[in-house]
Amino acid sequence: MGKFKKVLLFVVAECFKALFRLLMFALVVYIAGKIIALETKKKPIDSKTYIELTLSDEISESRVITPFDLKKEMNFYGLLKNLEKAERDERVEGLILRLDNIGLSRGQIEEFSNKILEFKKNGKKVYAYAPSFTNQNYVIASLADKIIMPKTMGAMSEIKGYFMEIPYYKALGDKIGVKMNVIHIGDYKSAGESYERTDMSKEHRENMTRMLDTVYNNFVETVAKNRKLDKKLLNERILDGRLVLADPETMVRNGLVDELEYYESFLAKNEIVNKVGIDEYLSRKNIDYKTKEKKDNKVKDKIAIIYAEGTINYSDDTRKINEVIIPERIQKELRIAEKDPEIKGVVIRINSPGGSALASDIIYSSVKNMTKPVYISMGGVAASGGYYIAAAGKKIYADKETLTGSIGVITMVPNTTELMKKLEVNYSSISKGKYADLGSTVREMTEDEKDKIRASSVKVYEEFVSKVAEGRNMSREDVLKVAEGRVWLGEEAKKIGLVDEIGGLENAVSDLAKELKLEDYETLESLKEEKIESVIKNYLPKYLMAQMIGDNKITETIKKNNMISEELLYKPVLYAPNIDIK
Repeated sequence: MGKFKKVLLFVVAECFKALFRLLMFALVVYIAGKIIALETKKKPIDSKTYIELTLSDEISESRVITPFDLKKEMNFYGLLKNLEKAERDERVEGLILRLDNIGLSRGQIEEFSNKILEFKKNGKKVYAYAPSFTNQNYVIASLADKIIMPKTMGAMSEIKGYFMEIPYYKALGDKIGVKMNVIHIGDYKSAGESYERTDMSKEHRENMTRMLDTVYNNFVETVAKNRKLDKKLLNERILDGRLVLADPETMVRNGLVDELEYYESFLAKNEIVNKVGIDEYLSRKNIDYKTKEKKDNKVKDKIAIIYAEGTINYSDDTRKINEVIIPERIQKELRIAEKDPEIKGVVIRINSPGGSALASDIIYSSVKNMTKPVYISMGGVAASGGYYIAAAGKKIYADKETLTGSIGVITMVPNTTELMKKLEVNYSSISKGKYADLGSTVREMTEDEKDKIRASSVKVYEEFVSKVAEGRNMSREDVLKVAEGRVWLGEEAKKIGLVDEIGGLENAVSDLAKELKLEDYETLESLKEEKIESVIKNYLPKYLMAQMIGDNKITETIKKNNMISEELLYKPVLYAPNIDIK
């Protein structure tokens, strides 16, 4: 017994030592980061400075603020607001956009483009540089005073119409012995059809063609306007394929590029000597300089921004810090906003393709119960469960190409019976009561069971429709006309009553301030005041696990917002008894 106590004490002591070393290591890294930051801050910003902005990395909508966020990476709203500060800074001559790749969603591109227009109105120069152009990054480039490509045949254009292809797995499933039972409420709810069909359904093709045509037409119209080109001629050249694999000289001849220079030569030619990245600018901008920013320490009125980003789950079992939307977190932040007398209103920024119907409904109810006004700002996608939550807001804002709607319900239950036979895996089961084994993946689902799930799904769908009708002050009949799983772009959603205004996060915040008659106010992006013990309990295990298993973010798929991704477009409100839905 004595030996056991010694072993136990030794184990406990070693655990405490390991925890202490980890905390000390985090503290050392944190202090080192601060020292490096202070060293960087020593030098002030020079006059005629250009901010070099690289947009290849994904820019998160929300901000996770914990002791482990040593980099303090800028979120999208922060990027917009800091560009606003640079716009008022007399030392900043202009902006250089490095558009090698784009990590912004379509909605973010639209909001970012509006900020670039504001930047130019203040007399600042904007240059765009890239070795290749696609429809996505050229939309931003078209706003620049000059567009530059390197002078080499290795640089090229990929500006074109549109193309999408979706794999269908039914034949493969039949071959390997896996069948997917897909029960959807709404003919246009196409999630899962890749597993139950061998080709694209009529409804899915209709939905996709309509949206892709709209996106393409928006692109042609925007580029023609920004570059002062003939819209009809530009459209013909794109559809004729002349801008696919087009070399830089062809781009110049077609009026889409202004200069052909290697980057260093471009800087020298335009006498750009002082350039800094956005992070360096922020760390140095206030040294020995008073900006024109209005400062008032007496500002009390606040508008809170709450971020709902990721898939919607009832609980967080992902072992990640900020990749799912769960009712508990949203409710906590809403309670803080409700109780804080300085917070006058709330804007919820939604960037989600959907998820749990249960969680969506709980969040909807919490938003509706707020006594303070709640506006909704949709990011790149706010569909299905994302729209369910949005419908509770007093006013909904979306970008022109935000993906939204998808009012429908789907259940998917795989059947691996034939695969198990081929693998010679036998299952023995024990059950008691009808439907006790509903959702088993190793047997055929009966028609009675499918009817059971379908009946339950219809109830969920009817509730979804009712909540949208309630939130949007629409009749059920009008909601049903635009429901059945149809996905809409933001500009379409406004015409059919699902959205109030076309505009970004800044528009939602400023309009809410106008409604509240706030002259001096500030935005509050974090409503989390974590005590150290709470941080250790909630974040440390997730942080360590993320380091061990890698950090492949769900939000990377969401925010890149590729129109080809079916999962992105049609992540449904999910309902499946006895199945753990991710």
